[in-house]
Amino acid sequence: DKIERFRHTFATYHRSKLLSIAPIKVEPFNIRRSVFNKFSKKMKTLGVRRPLLVYHGTCGKNFDNIGQHGLLVGGNGVSISNGSSFGRGIYSAWESSFSFGYARETSKILVCGLLPSRGTRMVSEYRISVT
Repeated sequence: DKIERFRHTFATYHRSKLLSIAPIKVEPFNIRRSVFNKFSKKMKTLGVRRPLLVYHGTCGKNFDNIGQHGLLVGGNGVSISNGSSFGRGIYSAWESSFSFGYARETSKILVCGLLPSRGTRMVSEYRISVT
């Protein structure tokens, strides 16, 4: 299965970073195949072979929607979960501990693959915004 192969390759490449968050348990996130296919297509379009590893913290009730539709920029009918201090975008962090601060009603955060593009910018030492 393509999703499992991607997960394995991504986890192997970022193994040391994932191990650094021990004793945290890392488990697969249920993501719709169409979301994965869109991500894969964008990887090819951008020429990205290995996405960067970032963390995303959000309210636990958002997980199902993220699995169905992917991470979406808030606004225009999509609720903004944690504000937009640095403008509209999808906020993630290089460090898991920073993202845990945004995980409400859950003890989980998402380990994500970031595809750097023109809309990707550092907005503080820890935060990355994708618009």
